[in-house]
Amino acid sequence: MPNLKIASEFSIIHYNELKLRLETIYEHRKSVRISLGKHHAILRQPILLTSAQKEKNLEWARNWVIKKFEQDPVLRQRYTPKDYQTGQKIQLREREFVLEINEAADRKSALGKLEGPVIKIELPAGINARQRQQVCSTIISRILSNVFLPELTKRVHEINDRFLKKKLNKSV
Repeated sequence: MPNLKIASEFSIIHYNELKLRLETIYEHRKSVRISLGKHHAILRQPILLTSAQKEKNLEWARNWVIKKFEQDPVLRQRYTPKDYQTGQKIQLREREFVLEINEAADRKSALGKLEGPVIKIELPAGINARQRQQVCSTIISRILSNVFLPELTKRVHEINDRFLKKKLNKSV
């Protein structure tokens, strides 16, 4: 078999309001395989196929993904981007936090801070929905981890002193 270069291309699978990216990878293989990755679907197919066969496999993959989404709403929810809005409440460990999200045209990076029970997030203007979700998720995670770190550290030390009696690193 000649040494052919592996290639890939991207397309979109539409299911109701959901848009799922489909990566098609052409490689040295004999069979076709579809899988759902962390952020997108992956179709692997042989590099030496006719364009009609490639289209047929692409349609098969789209139908397979749609069938999986119809069978399992939890799976569908995994690929639905979260939409963070001002006024949204987050409840964690018997505490409640309220989001306040602003977009600023003069910002080039995102900023987050906690003021009382309010998590204030400033985003650069013009970012797409996927970037907005990722940035908000990261900022919220970092802020909440800083809030609960002292409690968790204290609990780790209590359990260690009570049961394990091991020397802990300063970071814990």
